[in-house]
Amino acid sequence: MMLNSISDLRLFLAILEQGSIAAAAAQSRLTAAAASKRLMALEDGIGKRLFHRSTRALRPTSDALEFLPLVRALVARADDADRFLGGSSEVSGHLRLTASATFADRFLGPVLDTFLRLHPKVTIDVDLTDRVLDLISEGVDVAIRYGNLEDSRLVARRLLKGRQILCASPQYLDQFGRPEKPDDLLSHRCLVLGSNDRWRIEQHGQWETVHVSPAFTSSMGAMVRHMAIRGHGIALLADWLVDQDLSEGALEQVLPGLMTPEVGIYAVYPSRDHMPVRLRILIDHLVTSLGDGTEVTPTAIERG
Repeated sequence: MMLNSISDLRLFLAILEQGSIAAAAAQSRLTAAAASKRLMALEDGIGKRLFHRSTRALRPTSDALEFLPLVRALVARADDADRFLGGSSEVSGHLRLTASATFADRFLGPVLDTFLRLHPKVTIDVDLTDRVLDLISEGVDVAIRYGNLEDSRLVARRLLKGRQILCASPQYLDQFGRPEKPDDLLSHRCLVLGSNDRWRIEQHGQWETVHVSPAFTSSMGAMVRHMAIRGHGIALLADWLVDQDLSEGALEQVLPGLMTPEVGIYAVYPSRDHMPVRLRILIDHLVTSLGDGTEVTPTAIERG
């Protein structure tokens, strides 16, 4: 059955992104009742239920998730057609981006500031979380991710390339001693980012894994960094997060003669096919501002 309006598809995307009919209605400048009526008409039109509704939650059905890539492609084509027919090259529309608060605080603000000045008709919703969101089911256009990526449905472009650094405060090392070999870490207090308690270190051309016992664990790199600076133990953190602390003496590199894994930060998005122009331009802007833009497959990204 033919759909009555591309605006119904835009509303579907808004509901999926906002997780609420009322919030999507406000974004679309509709009343909640009107948005709900249009959603029901869309479901009737395609003959499928798109959301599980309850008094507390609104969850997409499996049909909605299957429908989503088609909707994204149709809306992207409609946007391109609008620009062509209107004789305008100005980019517009809404984007949803997710990144860790640690990365955003260090890098993202100035980059998005420049982007929005260049493209004032684009609106951006930034979700700062260290939780790994399912981009497809949660309606996220692009995620900034560090380290591991296993979802083969996704595409990634590298923004930054770096290395992990073992580090601790000079005060901690003066009190508890400086490790001389990887196994010495087993007798130290270790500060762990996320679930990464297996630290890989290269010695004499051989990689070995040290399974440390965490004295402190956090999903936020900024929190682990803070605890390291305050003398609570040894941490394994990305060089971009601690480079200034190392140069200023707030942190000291541990086992400096040994190699630790390379890691990267990537712009991750659902598909390169039928990508909205605004998303392609944003990703290009991120690459131009931050990195080399190397495209990688999910299996090529090493665990951070």
